Amino acid sequence: MSNPTVLVSGAGGQLGRRVLELLVAAPGARRIIATTRRPEALAAFAARGVEVRRADLDEPAGLAAAFAGADRALLISTDALDRPGRRLAQHRAAIAAFASAGVAHVVYTSALDAPSVGPITADHQGTEAELARSQLDHTILVREPLRVLAVVAIVVVGKSLTAYGVVRLLKQPAKTARTVAAALAQVGEFSFILVGLCVGKGLLPKEGQDLLLAGSLLSIALNPLVLRLAAGRAAASG
Repeated sequence: MSNPTVLVSGAGGQLGRRVLELLVAAPGARRIIATTRRPEALAAFAARGVEVRRADLDEPAGLAAAFAGADRALLISTDALDRPGRRLAQHRAAIAAFASAGVAHVVYTSALDAPSVGPITADHQGTEAELARSQLDHTILVREPLRVLAVVAIVVVGKSLTAYGVVRLLKQPAKTARTVAAALAQVGEFSFILVGLCVGKGLLPKEGQDLLLAGSLLSIALNPLVLRLAAGRAAASG
């Protein structure tokens, strides 16, 4: 799947808007779907080519239609904390709808130490358990931030330095080497296919898949910033 359709659930919030900004700015053409209770609030993104749809996690009946056509989905945990169980019910409704809509992979913004039960993390624990029961291919973010950051550092820093060194060994100018290094400071979407094959053949555990996929998503999101930094350095050096 070279250009998967990406869906952001809860796109009207602060995190959702930031994710949309990064997806719109990321190199390469891709179809982006944003779901929110108030589509009018995302009119600016609609004008930039984002497909904005109404979806209310308190209304499960319409969710599968709202999620239709998505290959990969980001489930941003909601802020529905006004009564016990409401947020978990919303997340369960979203997960069921993802499965019905045929979404291939779900990324969920969990919390630190979500496997432990507590007043703040209980909903996240329940959501992670629901994802496991659903058998949807999924990635849990934030549970192991240091390991995820280590993967991102290896990709963004390690891969960039390697690319820079190879280009310089080929006797190309430093400006060219910086541009190539910045462009390669991410894991491409083909990595999703390779990781899936490795897991299927028993060469990589599920925990490793989660880490690599989380690192891949973050490296793709960070790449526009890396490219801008490289362009600024090139302009400063003349």
